[in-house]
Amino acid sequence: MARAACERRTPLDLEKLRENLTRVERKQEAGDLTGSLAAAAEFHIILAECSQNSLLVLMMETIMGVASQFANDFGISASEFALSERREIVDAIEARKVSKATSAMKAHLDNVHSRYRNAVEQS
Repeated sequence: MARAACERRTPLDLEKLRENLTRVERKQEAGDLTGSLAAAAEFHIILAECSQNSLLVLMMETIMGVASQFANDFGISASEFALSERREIVDAIEARKVSKATSAMKAHLDNVHSRYRNAVEQS
């Protein structure tokens, strides 16, 4: 997905991604954990939209719906989701650095997986 976003993103896509990062940060600062979690999930949908692949967008909406429910069920707060990881992804996409974008996305997903796994193990 990061590769396709690098190759197909538009200036409007970049604007949406940056606005999303700002929204997540504001919600975290306000202590709105539910809102920041929802905005963090939205990031991945916007990223899929950058690919200009409607099937990928639909799949990501479904996946993020399940992931968000899982996070709510296990009490994973949005503050556990690293904003800096997503910033690194957006910076690479903006620069059209495919290798950097894909490696940053892999690192982000690995970290998310670890957070989810830890939540399950602690429950």
